[in-house]
Order: sequence, then structure tokens, then C-alpha cells
Amino acid sequence: MFLYFLNRLLKDYDNADAELVIYATSLINKTLAGLNDQDSFYDESDLLEQQGMESVIQRYMSKPGTDLDLLDQLQLYEAVLK
Repeated sequence: MFLYFLNRLLKDYDNADAELVIYATSLINKTLAGLNDQDSFYDESDLLEQQGMESVIQRYMSKPGTDLDLLDQLQLYEAVLK
């Protein structure tokens, strides 16, 4: 449920504060990294993907002027899923 709210925050492309988006993405990455078993990791990452995390990532990565720290966090998220 926690990750759901963070994902909803990330989807507010036009109104979201850059620092808040960076913090939310970082929090998602840290939450996934802190899960103690592989099943939980896949359950949570699958849930994020079902909620459209991939489209969120693509939107921010293709948006001109996206903060470099945010790009780093988004790339980290994608790298961890691979």
C-alpha cells in the first residue's frame, strides 16, 4: 500500500515538486532493496509495474530538463529489476 501512494505521487507529472519526486523514487528503491526475501521483492516490484511504473519512468526520462538525481534513481530502479 505504501508503494502505491508513492507511485501515485510520481504520476502527478505536471504538479510534482522535483525534490519530492526524487525522494519518492529513492524511497521506492530503498524499500525494494530492504525486502528480506526474493518473493517479497517480486511481489512488490510486480505491483509497481501493474500500477504503471514503467510508463512513469519513460515519461520522466523523456521529459526535457529532468533532474539528474531523479534520472539516477530511475536508472537504479530499472537496473535492479533486471
